[in-house]
Amino acid sequence: MKPVMQSARVDPKSILCEFFKAGQCAKGFKCKFSHDLNVQTKGEKFDIFSDKRDEGTMEDWDLETLEKVVESKGKEYNQNKPTDIVCKHFLDAVEKKQYGWFWVCPNGNKECHYRHDLPPGYILKSQMKALLEEEANKLAIKDEFEDQVKAVCGRLRSNSGSYMLAEEKTLYHLLKNYEQIGSY
Repeated sequence: MKPVMQSARVDPKSILCEFFKAGQCAKGFKCKFSHDLNVQTKGEKFDIFSDKRDEGTMEDWDLETLEKVVESKGKEYNQNKPTDIVCKHFLDAVEKKQYGWFWVCPNGNKECHYRHDLPPGYILKSQMKALLEEEANKLAIKDEFEDQVKAVCGRLRSNSGSYMLAEEKTLYHLLKNYEQIGSY
């Protein structure tokens, strides 16, 4: 087990001690990491729908700063033009739930010219599987309902009299339940 790598901007007490989590921390009160199991749930949520590199804007710059940036980035920008394509490494990290404070793009966080945010309405593969399973369950319910209606209709055609009235009531209740489930 290795200790957690820290960023200079992160308070170590906001990170749960990995050794404590495994029941092996010998430092006790002297440990610079937190021994509170609730710290994991208190962490700041990551916004995966916005790219952190977009936060710095030119609105606060003066003319001197602008000239320096244009001079230093002119050639570099033409070589590494940013695109609207989402970075495959970012997608993999989000799918595997690895994206967070310590995640670094293999292309380089600042150097990567692909987007590190999801477009609005993007559905992850893991979410897509859940949606497909839910749709399959709905189809199974629909098929079961249709089988029941066919069985009742078959009995209606073959029988007559008071038994037919009871079957019509059964069919009416089946249709009412179908409307409650929702139309497909």
